[in-house]
Amino acid sequence: MAEYSSKNGKFLKIFLTALVLISSLAIDTYAVGKTASKKKKQTVKVVWEEPEKIVRGGYPRVHRLNDGRLMMSYSLSANTYVRFSDDDGYTWSEDAQVVMRHFLVENERGKAKVHAANPEFAQLSDDNPYKPGRIIFACNYRPMNPDASATGDDRYRSSVFPYTIAIKTSDDNGQTWSSMKHVYKSEIWKENALRGCWEPFVLELPDGTVQIYFADETPYYRLGSRWHNISVIESKDGGDTWEKVRVVAQNGACRDGMPVVTIHEDRLLLAVESTDYSGERLHPIVIQNTIDENWKMTVGKGSPYRFEPFQKSLKSEVVYSGSPYIITTDNYIVYSYQISDWWTPPTGLTATEQLSQAKKNNDASHSTLEIQVCPKSEVENGYFKTMRAASRPLPVDQTTGKENAIWNSLCDLGNDEILAVSQYKSRVYIVKGKIVGPQD
Repeated sequence: MAEYSSKNGKFLKIFLTALVLISSLAIDTYAVGKTASKKKKQTVKVVWEEPEKIVRGGYPRVHRLNDGRLMMSYSLSANTYVRFSDDDGYTWSEDAQVVMRHFLVENERGKAKVHAANPEFAQLSDDNPYKPGRIIFACNYRPMNPDASATGDDRYRSSVFPYTIAIKTSDDNGQTWSSMKHVYKSEIWKENALRGCWEPFVLELPDGTVQIYFADETPYYRLGSRWHNISVIESKDGGDTWEKVRVVAQNGACRDGMPVVTIHEDRLLLAVESTDYSGERLHPIVIQNTIDENWKMTVGKGSPYRFEPFQKSLKSEVVYSGSPYIITTDNYIVYSYQISDWWTPPTGLTATEQLSQAKKNNDASHSTLEIQVCPKSEVENGYFKTMRAASRPLPVDQTTGKENAIWNSLCDLGNDEILAVSQYKSRVYIVKGKIVGPQD
């Protein structure tokens, strides 16, 4: 990364701050509507079955296909795989199918092993006007040093190949896949760094438009900053071509990351991990927009479109809660995240010491899956602040935090039944749950 003079650094800070203020003021000119009104809260809980180990791998995702089967994606050994279930996840296909593979790059700047990571997918509806029933499978390609013993920034090879969002498509329910297409590329940096684009999420809008959301550092790192945004690209032809990238949300010097989006009525509900100030740990929030607005203006820091949906706040300088996932069922909105709260700071620590030890102990590698729910009846104008009934369906050792359940996801099985999917002890685990309310 190039060195910048103090004069240039001051200009960069003023320039980036101005961008955030402009975007925040612009989005706030829209009619926001009332927040969710206070209503009598229903008693609700999730009744979980026993966890089941499926396969070795990580970053698992499950979605129901149009033919009724479940399809699972996961990553393993720098490749991405899929399996299928025709009995709601009780059994899975024995043979794993590789969709996106790692590949090697060698040029005048060096060598890179480009890993396929962060697999995610969606099947378009049978009435999609462009490509009915097409599965769009996305992943994040990450340039790494072929030498696995490398340490520090030498582990990365972003000076050889850019971090990339890529897709493959299937028009026969996952039997065969198209050739790979790069739909967004970060940049090749002068020096190797863990900076680029991350964590794609695929969504179909009611009019058939396909969106891929992802986290992106590119436009800021280019200027010497480590800021971060949530971006989206769209396809109006079922994934054959893609329009120019747009910035959905940008939180100033703080982070918005790991986007997942669901649709409720006329609203896009975007789940991200975020912070509000330096020293605060990552926590999950929701950013909302109407489908008609569709992020015409970037949602900036302090915008009323950003809100914390939980009855009990997860904001903390000690507890980490990131990697969110959000879905809707017949009657509920369901939100998951990974939380690390096993370590409590001892007395006598300075604020700096507490933050340092909290980041070491209450971190992603020591976290577990937690899930909260909110009845749809408590949502008003896209706002809800009564998510509750927190539950942890996988075992966790609260004395050491060594058993971790990370990079989790959710799948709606119908009839308010859900499937929680987790990377637990370096294996893919699933847990079925039934949301129970007063009407049950």
